[in-house]
Amino acid sequence: METIYDDIIKRNGYEFRRTCLACPEQYDVFKNGKYVAYIRKRWGRLTVNPVKNSEILWDTVLYSETDEDPYRGTIENLGSTLDRVANVLDGTRTRGNKTIWIKGK
Repeated sequence: METIYDDIIKRNGYEFRRTCLACPEQYDVFKNGKYVAYIRKRWGRLTVNPVKNSEILWDTVLYSETDEDPYRGTIENLGSTLDRVANVLDGTRTRGNKTIWIKGK
């Protein structure tokens, strides 16, 4: 069964393929045609989980940020957030005004 994507956003060599716009907003992330990560914004927390052999590694969080509103389920400032996620996937640490955890590769 083929996944139908709502939208595809290309940033910094990555393709962010939106699977759901409603709460939670979520994306499958591809680089060079390979599925590399999964992003989900739910209950005010955005997380990025890596993918190995097409399986999401739920127990590993590469990047996470929270906001004050636990009911917010969509990503604000989408472009800059996806840029930060691309940097994390490339191994670049980022800092900002939000809580961020980055787990090493």
